[in-house]
Amino acid sequence: MLSCCSFMKKKYFLFFSFFYLLLFVSLNCLSSVWAKNEKILDFNQSKKELKKGLIWPFEGERAKTFYCECQYNLANKKILYSRDNKNKNDSCSYEENSRKNADKKRAERLEWEHLVPASLLGKSSLLKGLKGGRKKLQKLSPLFNLMEADLYNLFPAIGEINKKRSNYDFSETPSTQEYDFQGTESLCKGRLVLYSPLPSKKNQLSPLVVPDASLRGEIARAYLYAHKIYEIPLTQEQALMFERWRKEFPPDQESCQRAKKIQEIQGNSHPFYLEDCEKILPISK
Repeated sequence: MLSCCSFMKKKYFLFFSFFYLLLFVSLNCLSSVWAKNEKILDFNQSKKELKKGLIWPFEGERAKTFYCECQYNLANKKILYSRDNKNKNDSCSYEENSRKNADKKRAERLEWEHLVPASLLGKSSLLKGLKGGRKKLQKLSPLFNLMEADLYNLFPAIGEINKKRSNYDFSETPSTQEYDFQGTESLCKGRLVLYSPLPSKKNQLSPLVVPDASLRGEIARAYLYAHKIYEIPLTQEQALMFERWRKEFPPDQESCQRAKKIQEIQGNSHPFYLEDCEKILPISK
C-alpha cells in the first residue's frame, strides 16, 4: 500500500512538473512574440536606420509618402513634385493651392510621421504615471524613447501634412451634431479629411482626421500594435473600429515585406502582421 502511494505521488509529481515546464516554455515563447523594441534606442537612431532605404524605398517610383503618394528622395529628404520630377509624379495628391499657403519648407521636406502620435505614447501605462511633454519624457524615460523610435510606427510623410495631422485621432465620419461639416479641410485630395468641432463643442471635443479606405489597414495595425505592446490607451469604440479596419483592409505584399525587414533590424515581431501576412508572405516569429 505504501509503495502504491509512493508511486502515485511520484506519478503526479512528474505530471505537474511536465505541465509547469510546458507552461513556462509557452509563456516565454509568448513574451518573445510580444517583445518590445529594445534595439533602436531613440528617434534619431530610427531616422538613421530609415535613411538607409532598407525599410522604405530609397528613391524611384515605389518611394512614395504614405498619405499623399508623392515621390521622395531619401538622400536629400526632398519631396519630388511633378514640376521637379522628370518622371512626372502623377500619383501625388498634394494640392497645388495648399502648397502655396503652406509652410513652404515643410511642404518640400520628407518627414517621418508617427501614426500613433508621441503624445499618445506618452500616456502608456508602462510609464507608470510619468507625465510631461515629449521633450521632458525623452529626458526622463528610456522606455518612452524606445516607443518613439519603434520602426513599425514610422511612415514617410510630407512635412506640411505631418504638421496638419498633428496628434489628432483617426476616425470614421463623425456626427453632424458634434462636428462642423462646412469647415472641413481636405488634405491630399480627400485622402485625409480634417473635421473641427462645432463652436458649441470646442471645449469638449478635439479635431478628428478621417483617412481614406486605402490608409485604414496600416493605421489600424499601428494602433493595435501600440495598444498591445506598449499599452497605450484606446477607448472600446476605437479598439473595435481599428479591429474592423484591420480585417477589412489586409496588408499587401509590400507591407508584409516591410514588416519582415523591420523585424530583422529591430528584433521584435509585430503580432498583427504575423497573423495578417500569413497567406501573403509568412513572417517567422
